[in-house]
Amino acid sequence: MKNFSKVLFFIYLTIDVTTAYSQNFVSGKIVNPNTSTVVVGATVVLNGTSIGTTTDTSGYFKLVNNRPLPWELVVSAVGYQTQTVTVKQTSTSLVIRLAEANQLLSEVVVSASRKAEKVQNAPASVSVLSAKVLNTASVAIDPVRELANVPGVQVQQQSAARLNIEMRGSAALFDTQVFPILDYRSLVGPGIGTFQSDGSGLNSIDLQRIEIVRGPASALYGPGVVSGVVHFISKSPIDDPGTSIELIGGTLNTFGGSVRHAIRSKDKKVGFKVNAHFKKGDEFTLDGSEGTRNAAGVFTSQLSKFKKQVQDPIISDQGIVAANQSAAPILLKQSDLDPDSDGNMMQNFWQNSSINGTLEFRPKSDTKIVLAGGTNSYSSVYYNSQGEGLGQATEYWTQARFQKKGLFAQVFYVNNNGGSPSKPSFLYQTGLSTIVARQQLEGQVQYNFVTPKFLNADFTVGADYRNATTETGRKVYGRNEDDDDYVVAGVYAQGKFELSKKLDAVLATRFDRFN
Repeated sequence: MKNFSKVLFFIYLTIDVTTAYSQNFVSGKIVNPNTSTVVVGATVVLNGTSIGTTTDTSGYFKLVNNRPLPWELVVSAVGYQTQTVTVKQTSTSLVIRLAEANQLLSEVVVSASRKAEKVQNAPASVSVLSAKVLNTASVAIDPVRELANVPGVQVQQQSAARLNIEMRGSAALFDTQVFPILDYRSLVGPGIGTFQSDGSGLNSIDLQRIEIVRGPASALYGPGVVSGVVHFISKSPIDDPGTSIELIGGTLNTFGGSVRHAIRSKDKKVGFKVNAHFKKGDEFTLDGSEGTRNAAGVFTSQLSKFKKQVQDPIISDQGIVAANQSAAPILLKQSDLDPDSDGNMMQNFWQNSSINGTLEFRPKSDTKIVLAGGTNSYSSVYYNSQGEGLGQATEYWTQARFQKKGLFAQVFYVNNNGGSPSKPSFLYQTGLSTIVARQQLEGQVQYNFVTPKFLNADFTVGADYRNATTETGRKVYGRNEDDDDYVVAGVYAQGKFELSKKLDAVLATRFDRFN
């Protein structure tokens, strides 16, 4: 019996040792050879399998498996060329240099000049996240996250669901010098210059591609566009009919769903689509360990500074907040702020939703008429120089767009309530609402034409108008409440001249009149 036990033990030990020695592994990092920076979020997969991993914030990856070497690793990342690497032996210091994706010379973009043109003819540096890239993307919560690996683009995470976009090294807290647009409609907060991805209404399953134009674009897109343009282009109901449903779930108790339904006429001249989404998850909040200590070493928790109710403040015509707010209307009580009675007034979740519809009419191949409208809403925590706050709003928008050959024209209107009495935006430390209701009316007319006999020139001329108004009840702009409207009308021109077969010159000018 003892000999039998020894035999079993020997067999077990042999199997265990064999298993241990059959484990092969490869680790290393993935870098951009042009910038010498690491590539975060790159995917490393064993060719022909679903076995893989991703790089961390240091560009590092490790892959362990019992498959015999050599391995073929398929390495991919947004904005980079997919590369296959053969690994013949285990390694802990493998360095993979992933080349940036070069745009196909025949690829057509529309954002650099508001007209269809090939990438090599565009008067700016343009990157494109194609439908193929977006369809295989691992990020479903917010398509803005797909910009993280695009060269020259910085994605700033400001809370669990709130993202901002910057380029060319700028790094503002809320406002942005990038111009994010959806189907030519501005996603920047009317009159306040902010971009909130969670309140933009972007729906991953309805995106056809994302175009990123680097560099100043104020000549065509208006004042303040000094870093670049990010254009989210949705799917056409005529070109992409059908029904799509997406369900998501993940960390931080994130869950949600999206639906897209599109139909078209038999002659493919008329199409209609409807999109809707709802998403919710745990928020980034304080847990009570944050705070300050005075000279005597006494600790004061940040949460202890929070008010236990939210009021609509009493403010004079000069914008002075009354010292005594006892008579101010109460919008939210302690039971509203702290429904679980844990003593933390901060909202512990974020959520956003949207629904919109689009009617497209294409009577000829070179003519397109689009009518669209929808609503977006969001609720999420924010942090700024005045402390912690909760931003909530519902936005309604409508848009009409016409394109025929070189002519482009559009008008859109946005109305954002900035919060409501039942769902106000406010600062936790003051307990006072900071509602910024805003509206924006904007229109553009542009025409493109070429002069083949004069330097093979390509001209763009246009005019635009923007009227953005805000209403804060003197809560934000104080005594300037009646003088905070923003109206600008401008004209612009841009020309690209062929000086030689290898050299073009681009000249642009713009004139704006402000109120």
